[in-house]
Formats: sequence, structure tokens, C-alpha cells
Amino acid sequence: MADLSKTPIAALAGDAVIHHFRKIYHGQMILNVGITREHANDLIAAGLGDFVAFGREYIANPDFIERVRLKAPLNELRPEGFYGPSPVGYTDYPSLTQNQIESLTKEIIGETL
Repeated sequence: MADLSKTPIAALAGDAVIHHFRKIYHGQMILNVGITREHANDLIAAGLGDFVAFGREYIANPDFIERVRLKAPLNELRPEGFYGPSPVGYTDYPSLTQNQIESLTKEIIGETL
């Protein structure tokens, strides 16, 4: 994320940029960078965005969709390896184990009962 402090657009840091552009642009907006799953849901529910892109989180979580569905913790990002010359830090992140998936699924089922 860019440091906007001490720039003419410092007031647009964080969500302020989303609010600013939603006022002047009424088409579909894809939000990105520094947005958690919970924050994404809040922004979309408030009508501030239509979609959220999770680039870095997707790189670090080969099973990202499953993790979101199960509300599972995400792997810690290791940006020093993103797009590097080897698979280290780019394709070596672990997926959830079958036991973790089953346990998280049971938790979700228990919450809905």
C-alpha cells in the first residue's frame, strides 16, 4: 500500500478513496489491496463496491476460495518471494489438510443449527 501522507491526495488514504470515487462513478467497482474478508463484506454491503480482488492473498493460499468459504485462517504472506525466480514464496504455500477442512465444516454446520 502506498504511503499517501504528505501528498496532495493524503485525504484519500484507506477507505476514503473508495467513498470519493463511489460519489462520482456509478458503474461497477472492483476493490483491491489491504482488504480482509470481513472488510470486503462490509464494503459490498454498504454499496461501496461490487467485487473485491484478493491478489496477494490468492498467491499465498492455493485454496483461497475454500478458506474463505470455511472462514479458515489465511497463510501469512511472504512478499519477498512473490514473482521470484523459484517456487519458494510463490507456489510452496500449504493448503488446508482434509482434517482441517472437516473440522471447520463441522464448526460451520454447528453455527447454523
